[in-house]
Amino acid sequence: VTERRLWLSRVAGVLGGLVKVDRSCGVHVHIGLKAPNQAFGDEGVYTYDEARMIACKTSVLYTAFQAAINQLVPRSRHNQTYSHPNRGLLNYAYHHVVSKGEEGQDLWAEVLFRHARDTRYYHVNVTTVRKYGTIEFRQHAGSTNPVKLDAWTQLMSAILARAATISHSEMYSVP
Repeated sequence: VTERRLWLSRVAGVLGGLVKVDRSCGVHVHIGLKAPNQAFGDEGVYTYDEARMIACKTSVLYTAFQAAINQLVPRSRHNQTYSHPNRGLLNYAYHHVVSKGEEGQDLWAEVLFRHARDTRYYHVNVTTVRKYGTIEFRQHAGSTNPVKLDAWTQLMSAILARAATISHSEMYSVP
């Protein structure tokens, strides 16, 4: 934690002297599903289909916690031009696929990606998986505060980590 915060403090300090943060700014965090010099499917690396499924599950989990996440960011970041909630996107995919059960998980990813491919402007941008091997989180307000940036990155990492381990049926079972 100390090294990461020290690095963020240095970067934020430099940025703070160069930029002005206002309501129009946002922080976009990319979390990698592979290293930049790796290809999907390399030894020890997710396949593209696995990465795509993790991205879909990340979007679902993020949406499930949307009300709580909204408490962490200014109201201006709840729904704006360059960062829309994923709920509409997920509702579209859900009504087409999820009710088909476990066997529908690949189709679920395909429908979600097909519907999302025309825009990156969702809180959880899944279109970056193909181009960069990352999942992009776009909702956080602009900031040069290293504590806020670190906390946000840790929260997004935790959501993604859970998405990587939760089963399709576990996500959609009703208690």
